[in-house]
Amino acid sequence: MGISLSPDRLNALAPDTQSVKAAKKLAKSKHWQNTGQSPEAMWGDCQGSALYQIRIEVSTFTISCTCPSHKQPCKHGLALLMLAMDEPEAVPELEAPEWIDKWLAKRASITKRKETIQNKRAEGEEPSAEQLKTAEKRLALVKQGLEQLDLWLSDLVRNGLGSIGQKSDRIWQDEAAQMVDAQAPGLASR
Repeated sequence: MGISLSPDRLNALAPDTQSVKAAKKLAKSKHWQNTGQSPEAMWGDCQGSALYQIRIEVSTFTISCTCPSHKQPCKHGLALLMLAMDEPEAVPELEAPEWIDKWLAKRASITKRKETIQNKRAEGEEPSAEQLKTAEKRLALVKQGLEQLDLWLSDLVRNGLGSIGQKSDRIWQDEAAQMVDAQAPGLASR
């Protein structure tokens, strides 16, 4: 089977060039175990600072990893794609394990639910009370997160942008994590 992914497409998937560089270091079979691929998915365990479980839906290149990174996709997911391209024998064709089948089924269910909602909207149907309640909760979380971000940025400006250089990169990662918690992943990636 083998994966067909151009270097340009791989770079477009990556959140930044640092992730690509870090992934190249991990894209060697010595860092991997329990790897495999099927027509629908690719998976493996990567030994980093801990053992991380990575899964990739091949049709959309959706990557999920158990690492704590806020970058999506993380270096481990990118490394698995690189490994499959550079050393196809390191990611053999196998029957997908049960945990992969469950993950793919859950993704398919979510996609189907989203499509149903979009179809109802296109047909002029109103969303259900439960859907409205969920949307209102998310909106409230996003608003709260934006208020928190505004306060944090105002504090940075008030204290002087020159003081940022004295702080570690961790302040940006912590704020990104709070934006993810506030259901604002787009802001988190920025």
